[in-house]
Amino acid sequence: MSNRARTILAFLGVAALVGATLLVAPPHSLSQPAGAAEARAASANETYVTQVYKDLLGRGPDSAGLAYWASLLDSGVPRPPVAWSLVVSNEYRGNVIGGMYQQYLGRSPDAAGLSYWVGQVASGMTFEQFQALLIGSDEYYVSP
Repeated sequence: MSNRARTILAFLGVAALVGATLLVAPPHSLSQPAGAAEARAASANETYVTQVYKDLLGRGPDSAGLAYWASLLDSGVPRPPVAWSLVVSNEYRGNVIGGMYQQYLGRSPDAAGLSYWVGQVASGMTFEQFQALLIGSDEYYVSP
């Protein structure tokens, strides 16, 4: 595990999980748009999952993702690994990269560029390294 990953885990309050296997989101839970809220009252774990989705992904969870993550929490999985699984998702990475494009270049990334950079971050590039590449680019110096 990299030093950056250890730092983030410590920040999340789960230093004891260093070296532990991270949870993996089911493929559908991070790729579908948010579904309609159920009419029944949400459990504490469902409320937590909904808030984490909003904070990290900028949207509510789809019904399958909500059920999956809440059931893990209901079975005794601690909250920090659930949050970490969302932090290391391609959706989260794409949101951060897209935000940096907006901040430094004043535009959204094209689909191919976003896919490429998300892959680079997934393969070990840090957000800080990506940020440095944007700030060091010719486009940065000519953008308004």
